[in-house]
Amino acid sequence: MPAHVDAAVRRALEKLPADRFENAKAFGDALTNLGVTPTARRKRIVVATSFVAIVAAAIALVPFATRRLGAGRGTPRSIAVLSFENKSADSAYDYLAEGMSDELQAN
Repeated sequence: MPAHVDAAVRRALEKLPADRFENAKAFGDALTNLGVTPTARRKRIVVATSFVAIVAAAIALVPFATRRLGAGRGTPRSIAVLSFENKSADSAYDYLAEGMSDELQAN
């Protein structure tokens, strides 16, 4: 457990009410801010802001990238199905090639 969290919890559990936090907000502030220097807090803000900016830029570029790479062209309305050919020496499989072609054309 981080030292600042331990200190805040110990203070919240003090026997005397005067030694405890005045209210829940003070306790929450102690949990989040105790032991964090202003410089460290600024660094966290800069890192968080940078992260948000990078994610926003990535989201903004997705439509451009999908159009550019061809993913956004829509679905085809029809496809061409060529007949399957039985390349085996066994003519018993001719029905399979014909059935596959018929099934694909029907759907």
